[in-house]
Amino acid sequence: MEGVDLQIILYIGHRGPPSIRYSGLDFDEKHLDSAGGILSNDKLRSLFRSLVLSLEPDYAVLRRLPPITEDWYELTRVSIDTTKVPIAIEWMNFFSWDWVRRLGEKKFRRLPEGEFERLHTGYLYFLQDEPFSYTNPEHSARQQLIHGHFKLETIHKKHAV
Repeated sequence: MEGVDLQIILYIGHRGPPSIRYSGLDFDEKHLDSAGGILSNDKLRSLFRSLVLSLEPDYAVLRRLPPITEDWYELTRVSIDTTKVPIAIEWMNFFSWDWVRRLGEKKFRRLPEGEFERLHTGYLYFLQDEPFSYTNPEHSARQQLIHGHFKLETIHKKHAV
């Protein structure tokens, strides 16, 4: 029997009471086959939102498989404290209030791309409606615009390891 596998990743911290520091939801492009009707963008968005509301992580992200193999991504990942700041702004993101403060709450209100939704635990941020792909130049340009808006490179320097 053929099915749909979605990978959910949890990182649980133990400073004080255990808490979910990070939550990731990874999907494969075949899951979004509109002819097969397996998952729609709206269903993925709803699933991601439900994950955030249920788990209340510090940070959560929805990404497309396979994992990113870009050199800049790996270099950034090993050079920053990923429990404090994101490596990159992905297709769907959640930032707790601590993360929102580090990124700059006012910047969410002046976004040049995408949209955010305020939850009681932080902000959901959706970069775009269509699934993000690192191989699509328009998507990469949109992501770079957002990285510049949040001054992500400067934030990375503040949280270098």
